[in-house]
Amino acid sequence: MPESQDMQYRPLGRTGINVSVAGLGTGGLSRMGQATHQDRDASKRLVGRALDLGINLFDTAPAYGDAETILGEALRGVPREGYFLTTKVRWSDAAGILSETKVIESCEQSLQRLGIDYVDVLQFHGLLLPIYREAVDQLYPAAEKLRQQGKIRFIGITERPDTMTSRSGETAADAAKRAQDPYGEGDLRHDMLIEALKSDVWDTIMVRHGILNFTAEDSVYPMALKTQTGVLSMASIRVRLATQAALEEVVRSAKAGGLIANDELGDSDPLGFLVHDHVDSTIAAAYKFSAAPAAVSTVLIGTGSVAHLEADISHILGPSLPVEDEAKLRRIFAGVAISG
Repeated sequence: MPESQDMQYRPLGRTGINVSVAGLGTGGLSRMGQATHQDRDASKRLVGRALDLGINLFDTAPAYGDAETILGEALRGVPREGYFLTTKVRWSDAAGILSETKVIESCEQSLQRLGIDYVDVLQFHGLLLPIYREAVDQLYPAAEKLRQQGKIRFIGITERPDTMTSRSGETAADAAKRAQDPYGEGDLRHDMLIEALKSDVWDTIMVRHGILNFTAEDSVYPMALKTQTGVLSMASIRVRLATQAALEEVVRSAKAGGLIANDELGDSDPLGFLVHDHVDSTIAAAYKFSAAPAAVSTVLIGTGSVAHLEADISHILGPSLPVEDEAKLRRIFAGVAISG
């Protein structure tokens, strides 16, 4: 990454915090290298390089393997005011919705693993609309208690991550139809966040947003701007855009399911029209697309590779997508919500 590209910073909603437009996420498929190179020292070097490049927001969770511990070790010795850290708590366990005691215990355990006295944002992880009200009524008071104790500064909520499961004997058309089920593949239409933003109690939200699903721009993002809620954008890439074969398959499935017209994109290299001039790959296009909306505070990059981190930051900080290419994407995928 060219060192001359200075990091940009945006307000995290009403928190008073300015965060880097590129953040480092420790989940996703790589989990900061835990699922790829499995080298803890390399993961710590990744965090160091992120700091060097101006990243000041790190997102983690107890559910991400040893991510909290690795991140905490990597940040040891860094002035606490030099970075912002968001972690999560599951909303339920085998016994049902967590009790206040379990929420507090989860946060305290995260603090121990991270080796810090407080987290900037504690997020309730992956709520769905059917259980939203019951869960929030039970969980939110625990978060408020933690805030009063100085263990957290702000309270956030995240969408449920989508899944990539396939089913035996399923046709491409069936898969495309199933992908539109918000509770089978995750909350693809953001129903929970739409409801959550009506109450205006959340300091931050984490939203799935990208080329294959930008429905948040019609609903969630305008509400977030109105309520001054900080937006962490996740899943810019994921599996569907990571490889050409996966992208070609999802386009074929979308055509078979009637989600996009057959003549809109070719079956081979369907997003190839985006790659020209300063856009050197579909991944570059995806990061530029995710960072563009005014509501977005930070775009989370999930990787275990320094080289990938540098490239992805460069994509985000570089020139925007050409207007005509972005317009074409929006026309083709308008109203479409594809998982992965």
